Amino acid sequence: MGICCGDLLNDPALKGIRLVAGESGLGRMVDWIYFGDVIDDLENGVQWVNGNELVMITGVSVKGDWTRLLRTFPAYHRWGIAGILISFGRYFSDVPDDVIQEANRLSLPVFTLPWEVKLVDASRSI
Repeated sequence: MGICCGDLLNDPALKGIRLVAGESGLGRMVDWIYFGDVIDDLENGVQWVNGNELVMITGVSVKGDWTRLLRTFPAYHRWGIAGILISFGRYFSDVPDDVIQEANRLSLPVFTLPWEVKLVDASRSI
């Protein structure tokens, strides 16, 4: 049994989590966590998911290139990704308006989490 994206906002292990877009999708269920940075080609990462995954991204795979991340949104939406959690502060900062607008259009929750929060702790809690 999973949790919904909205529950992430109340998880004490996710100190400093912030919803930046996709509020209308907070009811999406999270059944699994997928680390999106483990492959070279983020745009083809959708082949490794089944749906209802929370995609965690540090940005190391795209070096903070919002354009590359934005290109994943339509595929993630089609495949039923629950949401995206971005480790924020090292590779990513200042979420661009076009990212926010596309996530809102797709009702795809996008969260930021301070870089200092260990993803092992976050994923264990989720």
